[in-house]
Amino acid sequence: MNARIDCLIREHKITPEAGTSLINDSTYMYEIKKHLVMMAETLFVQQEEKISQAQRELILDDNELVRNKHETTSRY
Repeated sequence: MNARIDCLIREHKITPEAGTSLINDSTYMYEIKKHLVMMAETLFVQQEEKISQAQRELILDDNELVRNKHETTSRY
């Protein structure tokens, strides 16, 4: 990106001030994109891991299923 801006300045298609502004804007945009990706990872990936862990904790294992079946049948 900076090389393209440098070329535009050398060809007098933009002023050096405009080139500096574009470089600064591209740096700001990079930081914004980086933080948006971090936010998305926090919201979606880590949240999905927590949900998956909770789902695994709620699933009955074989011993719990057998015990639950015996308790249910012995009530009737």
